Amino acid sequence: MHKDFDANDLRFRANAHGDLYLPEVVSEAVARHEYADLWQTRYAPIDFKRSNNYVFCGTDSGLLIKAFAAAAQHRDLALWFVEDERIIAQVRRECAAQLAQLPHALLLSGDELQALLDSGQLDNSVLAGRVNMLRAACAEHDESGWYTPMFAKLHQRIDARHTLINSLGSRLPFIAQTLLNLPSTQVPASIVKDRFAGMTVCLLAAGPSLDEHLDWLRLHRDEVVVIAVSRISRRLREAGIIPDFVVSIDPQEISFDVSREGLQMQPTPVLAFANQTISRLVNQWQGPKIYFGPRLPWHKRDDETPVASLTVTNQAFEFAVAGRPEQIILMGTDFCLDAAGHTHAQGNPEREQGISLRADMEEVVTYDGSVRLSSYDYYNSGKQLEIQIAAVHESIRVINPSAGAMRLNNVIHTTLEDTQSSIAPVQQQLQSLRRDIQAATGKPGYMRHSCEELRLFRKRSADLRKLAEEALKLTGVAAEDSPRGNKANRRLFRIDKQIRKDYARERQFCTDYFPAYFSDVFQTGADLADNTPLAFGDALDKSRHIYEAYCRILEGVDSVAKHTLKIIKLWPDDPAEAPADKFCQLMLTLDWPAVLLRNESRVAPEWLEQARQQHEAQFKRRSVRLEQVLETLTVNEASLFKVLSSAYNQRSLDKLAHFKNALTQMNDFPSRELYYRLSDAYHAEIIGNTDLAMDSYRWIIDQGQTNLLEESLNRVAFLCIRTGDSETALMALSVLSEINPMYEATLEQFRLVA
Repeated sequence: MHKDFDANDLRFRANAHGDLYLPEVVSEAVARHEYADLWQTRYAPIDFKRSNNYVFCGTDSGLLIKAFAAAAQHRDLALWFVEDERIIAQVRRECAAQLAQLPHALLLSGDELQALLDSGQLDNSVLAGRVNMLRAACAEHDESGWYTPMFAKLHQRIDARHTLINSLGSRLPFIAQTLLNLPSTQVPASIVKDRFAGMTVCLLAAGPSLDEHLDWLRLHRDEVVVIAVSRISRRLREAGIIPDFVVSIDPQEISFDVSREGLQMQPTPVLAFANQTISRLVNQWQGPKIYFGPRLPWHKRDDETPVASLTVTNQAFEFAVAGRPEQIILMGTDFCLDAAGHTHAQGNPEREQGISLRADMEEVVTYDGSVRLSSYDYYNSGKQLEIQIAAVHESIRVINPSAGAMRLNNVIHTTLEDTQSSIAPVQQQLQSLRRDIQAATGKPGYMRHSCEELRLFRKRSADLRKLAEEALKLTGVAAEDSPRGNKANRRLFRIDKQIRKDYARERQFCTDYFPAYFSDVFQTGADLADNTPLAFGDALDKSRHIYEAYCRILEGVDSVAKHTLKIIKLWPDDPAEAPADKFCQLMLTLDWPAVLLRNESRVAPEWLEQARQQHEAQFKRRSVRLEQVLETLTVNEASLFKVLSSAYNQRSLDKLAHFKNALTQMNDFPSRELYYRLSDAYHAEIIGNTDLAMDSYRWIIDQGQTNLLEESLNRVAFLCIRTGDSETALMALSVLSEINPMYEATLEQFRLVA
């Protein structure tokens, strides 16, 4: 039973150990023990990660917040304390000073958490599964009856947000690009099967070490097959190297912005793209194209190269393996930052933004034995490549000549000078392959079959959408405890089963083209065992959000399918046939002028002129957008302090050494010297050189009012208390209390004991 009371009557009570708590929420069993002991038992053993977000149901009357503030190693964590709205105001007043000490902590009501989720600020963490749910002691021993439903509701809210952003933010772009690319998916990438036999393949990725190998590659260019990821096109053009294959799998707009120089390569290489690759890049590509992924249902199913890669580098390796070469040389596949902190090779837009400093770094060992940092994405991509190499290493030699690359099992590390390239007639074989690709493009009947499949798909998706829309309406009624609500529940069960039946019937198309993208209906919660009525705080609200996402994604997919159907209907059947005016108008409407420019000899002059103007405007717009996107990668002082303090709290000398190297390269960063001194001070503290640490902290303090003044004074006070220098500690605390009132209590306490 919930306790009823007037919030104005709430009073904090002190237990025998001096811990202040509210009897309304903290049980006597918890209150009779010292909270510090409870903290050590419940929370100290947890391996908290700074890349994650932690949601606590309840705060133990604020004692949990105070405990985190007192634990210096946990102050940088992202903590969301969710409290019952009946006591949240009192807890907020009681813990104001401690919340000020936790820069990434929030005290929220359930509705405030929902507003934060709806704002989209936390979508990356929710989508990546970096949100951890934990109960406070008051929620574990829920005598008030408040926290059990609250905990279920928190789970439901986060799950529902995950469904929405996963469907609309991640899945819809993949599905949309797949449909838009249908006219180009005529030749599967499996056409290269066994075509590299006896050859050497050089796989070029975007890591910093790429620049070390370009001279060798120029010298041996005709002796090797070159497969490059699309985003290094600019660098390769600058170096005068034209790859044989360019690989792209990303459906996001920025993929076009950082890959578009590939369009200007002459002679144009073969584009190896995934079904979901950004359609702008696919449709503007002037040369041969082959694709990864399933073929339309009327084709054989044994000639596919699946898309199952974490990154484009993993996909490029899988592509190289399909050709069964004698050896694969990895170039620029570092999977870690270089000593200076760069993520990419020269010439990449990301490289131009300077150093990458992030808190979620993994430490990896390189071939030369040094320790480098690797981001979460790079690290996982490297581990996936290790799995791929393990499957083929007995038949294909894999070589990495980069001393600074992440060390992988079954990879031979040797210099390029000691590497023998193949003696197979590489260029003749590649010319033969290009002729085969050209012959396989534009086979009769392909466009007609595509139209038929798309029409059927639109009909099926429309039927599913109607069912989902009806289910969405019913979730509002099903919450009622009435005969009407029970009837709505029963109808929800029937709809859920019908959608499952329809999905299973059309599984061939949906799972082939959009694996897992339409499977969320299996998790709506509508199909509960024994027809158990749906509870508002549990499955019903989650069902509402999932059906909402389902309706919106089906609506978006239908719109794209409609556009694609128009394109296919108007696409010239004969390569020599002049495109109709309707086709030209559609290409400009879709903002694809390059399709017309590619066929300029067959396009009327008035359409060509419009296409040229639109194409020029496109590049101007995208240049501005790319600059805006990449500006967000620039290091700022807040992020820099976060990574340095994170390395200090982890006692990682390797990370601090890396960040110091990176700081030496940050010539345009005005506060470089300040943060270099801070990293020096942290390093000195870890190795136990207090005098050196004090010298660095004093230098920062002497610079006056900076972002590091408070941190430096704090560290000086701590070190002086530890060494017995009470006078300096008192002075540092006095200045701190003037900067931030939360230090006043600490200052008064120290005066009493000093």
